Amino acid sequence: MGPGSGLTSSVGGGLSHHSVGGGGCAKYGPCTNQLVSLEVVLPTGEIIETGSQANKYSKLPFNRFGNGPDLAGFFCGDNGIFGVKTKVSLQVFPKPEFAEYKTFLMPCKPAETAAQIMTEIRQNGIDVYDTMYFMDLIVSIGIQYGMFPMWEHLKRKRVVIFYTVEANSETELKAKVTQLDKIILGKKAEEFGPEISDGNIAKWHYEEQGHWLIAHNLWGLIPGFDPVDAECHVPINAYPKIMKDLDQWDIEHSEDMQKILEITGMRPITGTGPIILTEGSNIELTCGFTSFPSYYNGEKHENIKEINLKLWKSLLERLIKHGAMFYMFGDILSRHMVNIQGYQKGYYELMKKIKDTIDPKHILSRGKYNFWGNGRK
Repeated sequence: MGPGSGLTSSVGGGLSHHSVGGGGCAKYGPCTNQLVSLEVVLPTGEIIETGSQANKYSKLPFNRFGNGPDLAGFFCGDNGIFGVKTKVSLQVFPKPEFAEYKTFLMPCKPAETAAQIMTEIRQNGIDVYDTMYFMDLIVSIGIQYGMFPMWEHLKRKRVVIFYTVEANSETELKAKVTQLDKIILGKKAEEFGPEISDGNIAKWHYEEQGHWLIAHNLWGLIPGFDPVDAECHVPINAYPKIMKDLDQWDIEHSEDMQKILEITGMRPITGTGPIILTEGSNIELTCGFTSFPSYYNGEKHENIKEINLKLWKSLLERLIKHGAMFYMFGDILSRHMVNIQGYQKGYYELMKKIKDTIDPKHILSRGKYNFWGNGRK
């Protein structure tokens, strides 16, 4: 399972926000699923170990659960506010001997059809390694800027979906492929040829470790553009509606988009990165827009920065009200979630009590989730 942001990823960072990586998350879920034990330095300087290592006589980490509550889970997804992870033990698995990967061009109503495909994969209990969906905007812009040379022959820049499966025998592999092809081809999708040059991006993604490059690099395709995005989980059946609402949001904010266009000559682009099947019946959405930084063409434009922030907060609020579950929280998103009262009161108050107890001076990630310390709210 590989990180979606390539060489900028770290194990501790992935655990701190339940990273689903860029490859294998449909099979393995977030990297925290493979966590066995942690060593954590608390803000007070105390050092604790979790799981099997909570027993002082344990020689090696072998189990996350037991010896009391799952304190490892307490630090998973904390986004760095509860402690500093200094040692990590993870499960690893041998790579299966057999694998297959296929890529398809989707028919009309691709978002709804892709959602049906992913749902049927889960309903049939097919053990996929990856399933990933590329909206038409990603395909067309990616081709334009040279990201997808394998698709340059497409007459219509339509939506693409791919799957990867692994198996321990040829018989097992054939059974999985047969099931998957029946589902996808039954939706009138068109299969690309088996090679990367034929358009089979799934082979590049798996065999040539394309998962290190694909997810976040797509947001930086256009030179000079900055991504203003956030990552969240939603149920499979929710994302077609959310994508339509993103289009509506873009229309509603065309006046602010126009102000940036007047300065830069290019309008911000709203959308999502690749939609990735994750654990259970959920997908990952990387939603947002691409815009320009405030320093443009040799001049500083503070109004670009102000517009970007205003638009981003508006888009985040829209997603929150769709029930989206963010897992990667920076300063702005974590505070915005609190400021618009996105959290249930009891949940947030408990999180605050824990923070006040283990980090009484608020020295870690001060201000995140509005945890400022010193009486400041």
